[in-house]
Amino acid sequence: IYHLHQAAVAGIAGAQWALAHLYCGMEHELLPQTPEKPINPDTAPPPFPVEENGAKAVRCLEAVARQIREPMLQIAALFRLVQLFQTGIEGVERDPARALNAAEQAYNLWLHLNKPERKDSLDEHPPPCKLPTLDNLAMQAHELMAVAAELTQEVGQPEGGRSAAEWFSAAADEAMSDEPVKALRYQQAAGTCV
Repeated sequence: IYHLHQAAVAGIAGAQWALAHLYCGMEHELLPQTPEKPINPDTAPPPFPVEENGAKAVRCLEAVARQIREPMLQIAALFRLVQLFQTGIEGVERDPARALNAAEQAYNLWLHLNKPERKDSLDEHPPPCKLPTLDNLAMQAHELMAVAAELTQEVGQPEGGRSAAEWFSAAADEAMSDEPVKALRYQQAAGTCV
């Protein structure tokens, strides 16, 4: 666990992602349930499993979101930031404007990764542990778009940004093939937006 902390401090996106989850109070699939005894307690990082700390989780997730070499982690971190800012967590107040900003960034990056001409592999090496893919993100793309629509209704449309109706319409289009009932709800919500 000490090495995970050191790797996160060194800027390794996968380590920052794992550490953010620990700070959110979630478990990590590769880490033991019981904390290890540090070799040198004076220089060791905080005891693990770490206590929930929203501010540290946000710092880790924002660092991951800035990584340009790990696009899947970028999207996953932005999705998680949307959730944290939408609901709040210990140490982080609810902030709909920041949630909407993260949603906009996640959506734009998601669109970029789903371009038909983009090849499936970016000549990247496979990750050493289970990392996010488009199939196992914190929420589905249409859910992200619906959250962005709700946040837009709450905080207002950002200058040059999408309206709530545009977000709901995009959510409906995305959900139509897999979840038609949700798609119809999104279409109805788009029709009621002012």
